[in-house]
Amino acid sequence: MIYTAASIIAMLLLVVMLVIILNLMGCKIMNEMEVSNKSGKLFDFSNEINQLEKMVLKEDDKSKAVDSPEFNYHIALLLAVYFGWCGLDRFYVGRVGTGILKLVTFGGFGLLWLFDAIFLLLNKTRDAYGRELVGSDKKEMTVLSLLALNGMFHYLYLGFYGLALVKVGILIFSLIFYSANIPALGTLLLLLYVTWAIIDLYLILSARINADVKGVPVNNAGTKYQSIALIFAVVGGFLALDRFYLGHRTLGLLKLFSFGGFGLWVMVDFILIILNSLKDSEGNEMIQG
Repeated sequence: MIYTAASIIAMLLLVVMLVIILNLMGCKIMNEMEVSNKSGKLFDFSNEINQLEKMVLKEDDKSKAVDSPEFNYHIALLLAVYFGWCGLDRFYVGRVGTGILKLVTFGGFGLLWLFDAIFLLLNKTRDAYGRELVGSDKKEMTVLSLLALNGMFHYLYLGFYGLALVKVGILIFSLIFYSANIPALGTLLLLLYVTWAIIDLYLILSARINADVKGVPVNNAGTKYQSIALIFAVVGGFLALDRFYLGHRTLGLLKLFSFGGFGLWVMVDFILIILNSLKDSEGNEMIQG
């Protein structure tokens, strides 16, 4: 009993001392707040926020722009379209903070994913240092082919905004008919969308669509890299993207419409690219790297 009473008294004394200390500290804090309020700077955390932006977001720090590498427009574009849900496009252009935000929210619940892809397609995106992305003034046939796989984004890439809106409208009305329990019309519009996408892909791969709305040619010339050809062989071998990348249009069409030679041609091209035995349409060897 004696020990219990002594423990209770000790705890009460400790509580009283803590209350006194907190009261004194509270008075000091309130005085400081009152002084800050008179000076018009109460709860002014602008400096702290700016420091956080510089440390985490790194989006307004132009002092390192000279030493930092430039970023490729087409790489950023493909990352935004196909991997925007995890923020790889933001990480690539140096926007680490918003990249993390995009990652943990699965592309901002799909909205940031869509907005970033559209802004890149409209060439409105800059890197973390405010610079334009390298190659944004060019059009690449292989990139155009990959964008055409979803049936819509290639029109934005080429600047045909009206046709892009028409295709969006077809999808929207298809969903409306499905939700209104009219599946026949919904299926009809969906088949129209898919058929249109297949025709567009054929026209692109056969070089019938070869310029954007301003007349800028879709380019497939220039140096060919083994690493890029290997990526296309892995992710688009059945679509013959590796052959089209190397400029082999006829062989590419044969490979495409034979489903990659029923898989055998895909495997053979994959091995040939690893061995760097394939050459481009002009007879040049691919550069390793």
